[in-house]
Amino acid sequence: MNMNQWRKKEFEDPDVADDIIAYSPSAVIDRNTNDFCRRIDGHYYTKKSFVFPPYHDGCRTIVVPVHKYLYDKNKPIEIFPAKDIPK
Repeated sequence: MNMNQWRKKEFEDPDVADDIIAYSPSAVIDRNTNDFCRRIDGHYYTKKSFVFPPYHDGCRTIVVPVHKYLYDKNKPIEIFPAKDIPK
């Protein structure tokens, strides 16, 4: 099981799943970063149908949960549909 599979398992734990409102991929940005990972880095995506990395061979992207208690309703974030991430 890779790191993102472990993170997914943690995020789906019933004790925390309801506190997570979205996922945000976080890519390592350097000269080796894939164009796709560079494009999705830092955006917010719906939990439904979200596909966890790796997105390609050598992928270094991880997923960061967006917790509802850290979400500021006065500063809304744009959450994209997970369909933008390939399966």
